[in-house]
Amino acid sequence: MRFRRLIERKRAANYIFTLLLAFVATILLTRLFLSLTGYPQIGNERLHIAHVLWGGLIVAVGAALPLIFSNTFILEVSALLSGIGLGLFFDEVGKFLTQDNDYFFRPAASVIYVLFLLGVYIYVSVRRGEPDPQTRLYHALAAMQEIVDGDLDVREKEELEELLNSIIGEETDIPDVRELAKELLEFVQHQADAVPVRSSPLEESIRRAVRWVDSHLLTPTATRWLLIGSTAFLTLLALLDIVELLHAIGHPDEISRFVQEWIVEVSLTSAQETVWFVVMLSLKSIVGLALLIALALFAFRRDEAAISFALGGLLLSITLVNVLLFYFKQFTASVYAMADFTLIAGLNFYKRRYLQTGHRPARRSPPKK
Repeated sequence: MRFRRLIERKRAANYIFTLLLAFVATILLTRLFLSLTGYPQIGNERLHIAHVLWGGLIVAVGAALPLIFSNTFILEVSALLSGIGLGLFFDEVGKFLTQDNDYFFRPAASVIYVLFLLGVYIYVSVRRGEPDPQTRLYHALAAMQEIVDGDLDVREKEELEELLNSIIGEETDIPDVRELAKELLEFVQHQADAVPVRSSPLEESIRRAVRWVDSHLLTPTATRWLLIGSTAFLTLLALLDIVELLHAIGHPDEISRFVQEWIVEVSLTSAQETVWFVVMLSLKSIVGLALLIALALFAFRRDEAAISFALGGLLLSITLVNVLLFYFKQFTASVYAMADFTLIAGLNFYKRRYLQTGHRPARRSPPKK
């Protein structure tokens, strides 16, 4: 049997993104619910129906749906259910790493975060992929389902024609690919009926709101200042502990109280934990310095270099600092992680939309005398 290479599904990155969002939201909401309700259990004196079982059941349903049904929307449902199920499953990872089934095992939060990072890496890898003609033909054939369902709207028809034209206009090792694309394009252009684009009032309201935000709030200058403010805020958070420590060292009468507060705040119980805590503070300082340099470069309007330094510092933060932060702060560290990822997305948006296209913020001209 001839080996067939793997073909990436259209909108695969969207499905991975949905899964990751559902995974994170499920874990955070589960932890919050259990904390607020005093960690209730379903069962009796002998039985305990852990939510890991519900997670496994939901994952099984999410995996089975695309095996049974061919509809495209089922993939979105599958991604959502799989994310929820995996969140419920891995929320109890501490029980599977300890002899005494300790749900509150401290490294569990870091393990969950590392799993999330793995998912982010897969998402970025899939999103950056550029499909070849054979892959695009797979996507075109999948889009034909809309014709079978009688649900191909005008916008989808235009996108399908554009996709087929791109296949026809590119050389490929498999000549049948271009020939089939030509036949499909002929059918789509002359025989496939398109229905008007249907949007609910809510969808139209959301689109109008997005367009307003895009045109009024996400201007080059406004976006730049928003990023500078966000970078300054994260710089302050990254350097705050070190600044407080240096201040305490300069005042010997306060150093003992300061260290004691740290020990209580992060529950340092061993010399090994203390070493890792110092490592985390050192790495946070490096992140803070990188962001501080980025702010200086922004001030000199060297935006490309500023973004490079900021992204370098944030990459160190999400890959190393946050792993240790989740150990010491547990799931309250998710706030810091979300701030890091939000700023990374904002910096990439600004770079891609304004710097790479030449639409830079205008410099302010000095007032005329």
